[in-house]
Amino acid sequence: MKLHRLLLTSLLAATISGSAIATTIDFEAASPGSLTNFYSGSGVTFSNATVGTYSLAGMSGSHAIYSSSSGTFFTASNAVVATFSSGMGSVSITGIDLGGNGLRIDAYDSAVGGSLVDFDTVFGSGAGVGNFATVSATSAMILRVEMYQVLSTFGDGIVLDDLTFSTSTSSVPDNAATLPLLLTSLAGMVAYRRNRR
Repeated sequence: MKLHRLLLTSLLAATISGSAIATTIDFEAASPGSLTNFYSGSGVTFSNATVGTYSLAGMSGSHAIYSSSSGTFFTASNAVVATFSSGMGSVSITGIDLGGNGLRIDAYDSAVGGSLVDFDTVFGSGAGVGNFATVSATSAMILRVEMYQVLSTFGDGIVLDDLTFSTSTSSVPDNAATLPLLLTSLAGMVAYRRNRR
């Protein structure tokens, strides 16, 4: 009976280890103004980011972020930057009032410099009032993301809401990695039952 418990415990541990918990920051806890280390306890710090109060379609609350250096109209040269204390597997953010200038997220494998490991771009149309969409990046090791409007063709701004990040890209690769442990556990249970007979 003890062997059964040991094998079942191994099986459960292998199954559970594949799941990752995503963290979402909706910026509601932060006061309006410059945002730097407020969310460091959640594993992320910001640069060139300011919290503002809005009431726009697609927002999860009343707070969103934008560029400290250029307001709600910000391109690659003045991107909002989020830096993680440890490597992330996936990061996403929602652009609010998304227009023809679009929104892009660039993911890097280093807190400073590094290589571009993934990116995503989405475009709205015109001034984008009431439009919103999410961009996301996925890689084995994301330590920094930069978020900005792709174009400066239109005179419309954008704000960002709901930064979501997870240490795992998905539960499938993690579970696939534990497959040998699962098979060994099952084989052990079968062998034990045969020997008992």
